[in-house]
Amino acid sequence: MIYSCCFWEDKEEDKMRLDKCEIFLNAYEQKMHELKGLSRFTVEEKASMKNMLAFANVYLINWCVDAYYNDMDELNDYEYLAYLKHQIKLMDWIEDNEEAIKEMVDRL
Repeated sequence: MIYSCCFWEDKEEDKMRLDKCEIFLNAYEQKMHELKGLSRFTVEEKASMKNMLAFANVYLINWCVDAYYNDMDELNDYEYLAYLKHQIKLMDWIEDNEEAIKEMVDRL
């Protein structure tokens, strides 16, 4: 959801598209129900959604920094800097929008 449910350009850049997150999570739950696989999201999982988004984003920040230092021979400073700035701004957005994330999860 960090890659596919956030804005990447224009004035909305670095913000989550919670409408897309909700569609994704509803589709996930529906598929699990159809497959008789995993259960629907638990209360604990719903309560942890903001943290799970933040953890996924931290993983991408780590990946970006790691890839930058491991790809020094084929370095594109501007590309890595753009991704890193995006992920850091997105982390700020996640931290600042806990209530909006909770409201989205409560609709599931």
